Amino acid sequence: MYLFTYGTMALNNPLVAKDLKLISSDCWVRGILCDTGLGFPALVEGENKVRGKLVLIESEDVLKVILGIADSLNDLNPSHVFSLKPITVHTDNSSYEAEAFMYNHSNGLETIDSGTWI
Repeated sequence: MYLFTYGTMALNNPLVAKDLKLISSDCWVRGILCDTGLGFPALVEGENKVRGKLVLIESEDVLKVILGIADSLNDLNPSHVFSLKPITVHTDNSSYEAEAFMYNHSNGLETIDSGTWI
């Protein structure tokens, strides 16, 4: 499964990094990147460019860890919920059909106009 990452789930996360295969370190999707105010970003539907990384997950065990991380983040902000949604990821050379963790809405969240999480 291809996963678009833009924040906490990125390759610098030691819980999963060794088991992810980097496909592109510079790619983008259409959406809006928001600051949750909790130390991690959230992607919601929209038309802006959001930059991130594309990784390949080949192990069910790694996917379970990633889903567990998302569940933990959901507990921090119960009014917003991360769920995996299909998304088209664009690179300089091609496009991929992938999944991305997206919030159900952006109510009350600040938009990150640059589309990049620092």
